[in-house]
Amino acid sequence: MIKEEYRTLQISIQKNICYLNLNRPKIKNAFDDKMIAELTDVFETIAQSHDIRILILSGNGTGFCAGADLHWMKKMKSFTEEENYSDSLSLAKMIQALYLLPQPAIARINGPVFGGGMGLICACDIAVSVDSAVFAFSEVKLGLVPAVISPYVINKIGESACRELFLTGRRFNADEAKSFRMVHSVVSQDKLDETVNQYIRYLLANGPLAISACKRLLDYLGCKNPLDAAEYTSNLIARLRISPEGQEGIKAFFDKRNPSWFPKD
Repeated sequence: MIKEEYRTLQISIQKNICYLNLNRPKIKNAFDDKMIAELTDVFETIAQSHDIRILILSGNGTGFCAGADLHWMKKMKSFTEEENYSDSLSLAKMIQALYLLPQPAIARINGPVFGGGMGLICACDIAVSVDSAVFAFSEVKLGLVPAVISPYVINKIGESACRELFLTGRRFNADEAKSFRMVHSVVSQDKLDETVNQYIRYLLANGPLAISACKRLLDYLGCKNPLDAAEYTSNLIARLRISPEGQEGIKAFFDKRNPSWFPKD
């Protein structure tokens, strides 16, 4: 059960959709250790839920996420290497929990995204951005590197794009983010929710277990030679064909009706 009250987050669950907003609008939703802990708790809870089918991740106010809170970073400056390691590991576990969600996650990018915030959108399955959003891997400006988020960013946009963006730390716009395959749709502010809702309709029309299996399939094949994947992929489709969801989907197709998981309204 997701808690009703979080200090740094705003959560609403409507018709099997979890709307999760980072809620520190005065500082563009920059995260600190408290937000990282709360996000980890929410992601781990969603992963265990049989009722939540989709996560929508966004930010309150005019920004999506400005990366690390400057006050938190100032405090980290005096940390020992061991304390910094523990702190960084907490961030890594939070991003991992988002990435490993069995449910699909949509990043609803309502404004600027910097630093660690880039890891959030790259760990999501689908990203929709307003055309006014600005992005940057700004860590090098501070003499740092986007270490913890880098596996998810490289997985999303590839090494070549990362070399340019990580090393320069330059800002880029939403159209560029789409050209890098970081976001899937770029829309005006007044079309943002309409576009997110269209993706929700696409996803709700599909079998929830099949979607989860697709995510596991992509994780598995991402590090495999295609010639080594035959046993895994054959076993996967065989299990799904005889599963209750697979049987229902095939029967509904031949009965010319919607399957049981299709939205009723």
